[in-house]
Amino acid sequence: MTATLSRMGEKWVATFGDDDAFSAMATVQLAPVPLADPMPEAMRGTWIGSGRGAFGMMESVSFHVLEEGASFHIGSCRGVTTSDYRSEADAWRIIVEAACSATPVLHIDTIEGARMKIRLEVADQKQEITLRRISDHSFDGSRHPDSPFDILGLPFGTASEFQTALEQTREGKLFFGGNINGPGMSAEYSTMSRIPGAVVGTYGEAIGALTLEREATLPLTKNPVIAVWREFSPAPDDRPLYHEVVDGLLAKYGQPSFRGNKDAELRWFFNNRTGALREDDDCNRKPDGNRFNYLTNLRHAVNLTSVLRGNEGCGISIRVNLSADDRSRLSSMTIVIEDQKLSHAQSVLRNLDITRDMLESTLKRERKGRNVTPEL
Repeated sequence: MTATLSRMGEKWVATFGDDDAFSAMATVQLAPVPLADPMPEAMRGTWIGSGRGAFGMMESVSFHVLEEGASFHIGSCRGVTTSDYRSEADAWRIIVEAACSATPVLHIDTIEGARMKIRLEVADQKQEITLRRISDHSFDGSRHPDSPFDILGLPFGTASEFQTALEQTREGKLFFGGNINGPGMSAEYSTMSRIPGAVVGTYGEAIGALTLEREATLPLTKNPVIAVWREFSPAPDDRPLYHEVVDGLLAKYGQPSFRGNKDAELRWFFNNRTGALREDDDCNRKPDGNRFNYLTNLRHAVNLTSVLRGNEGCGISIRVNLSADDRSRLSSMTIVIEDQKLSHAQSVLRNLDITRDMLESTLKRERKGRNVTPEL
């Protein structure tokens, strides 16, 4: 009896045969082995740019290169490639996953640092595109500033450190749950409730955290917190004076990078490499596209999809929004502290998950269509 092994995703398929022409299939779960011909190391990372898509219109371009393969997007046209589809002339054939008018062929001309120059061929159309690497897929955090940047003294470290400290200061537990459509976990401790007989409103506080990865991928003891938040809405009889709250925030965090709307908006932004305070509001710009749309299924006091930024060059960020009642007392306060470098990394992780799914499904379909099993 003989056996032939072929790889399908993370599994191996063994085909058994004997002299009587009898054959059987068995699927064996084995640990993945390194690819015989991985993608070139200089290409690995997440690259973005723009080029002419359908009807000659300018479209966004992204190229996510992993060790085992890559995904390529220009507008709605998307596909994958691996070293199996590379020619001797350094042309990479893109196996179409969806919405391409013809099979794209990508030529790598030069890679110099964080710049990659490519020539893209689609049917008889050719164009040169310069891509910029926005991630090398190393996911370290920002340098922390020397000044305080915590909420209620809670540590901005690992998930377990944050959870332990919160449970020591509040009656109740912080339970982590995985995001439905992406990496990371989030949790929230909350006392928000409606006070019977009070003016319409919800009072109390909510404190939450978002982590980089799921617990199955990275345990709580090693899983970094990428954002924490506090929503505070005191009942009318318990409200401090508005100006006292502002003074307290300035005394704790220092002079902000931005203050506006009669101090209803206070923001502190720090450089991700030096930890120094920035004197501009550029880190508050909203990220391109729906980078954090995998968080939309979460139900928290703070809408994470709208508050996370993840901008390049930005590190620890503190954003505070305040409101006052007609007595000049605090009616609500929201504080969000984020490591923008880590939240940017989490959005990259989401794209890498999508790339791996595309590689598995698209290549399986393409090879099935050719009725070919790649050599091991």
